[in-house]
Amino acid sequence: MEVKAWALAGIAPYFLEPKKTDVFDEALAMAREIKDLDAKTKVLIKIVLSGLDPQDVLAVVREIKDLGKRTRVLIKIALNLSDPLKTQILNEALATVKEINYSNERTVFLIRIAHNLPENQMICALNELIIAARRNENAIDRAKLIERLAPPNDKTNALSTLHPLARDPQHPCAAHP
Repeated sequence: MEVKAWALAGIAPYFLEPKKTDVFDEALAMAREIKDLDAKTKVLIKIVLSGLDPQDVLAVVREIKDLGKRTRVLIKIALNLSDPLKTQILNEALATVKEINYSNERTVFLIRIAHNLPENQMICALNELIIAARRNENAIDRAKLIERLAPPNDKTNALSTLHPLARDPQHPCAAHP
């Protein structure tokens, strides 16, 4: 099923309307039925990259009941796109992350997307993570979290490598204990 959905997504752009819409609809219907999350994600990425309105793909993603899995799919789709679609889908991922009750899982997802957000949202996400780190009573977990906040290419001094505005007390998202 996933191979057929992938193929349909690949050929859909070459049809004229209304056949084009019909082919995309069939690919989306098949994507809904794919149980393997990685396979489903790859098909949804192919569908978006083939030119279907991202809102149609997001409707399928929103059907994923597990918030962690839904967030993972949103992040993977977003990171395959360029702006403004990338930011739009990252915003959807952020909204989903806020619904996750388990703080460690929420933290992991925020870290994964923070450095891919536009500056104002990145600063807010980083500050939310700094607050979480400060509230963590386990010193080792707190240190690991702070290290993970640093950009991926510079782990030498995590706090000093954070975005300069993230340390600005005047910024609307300033981290306060």
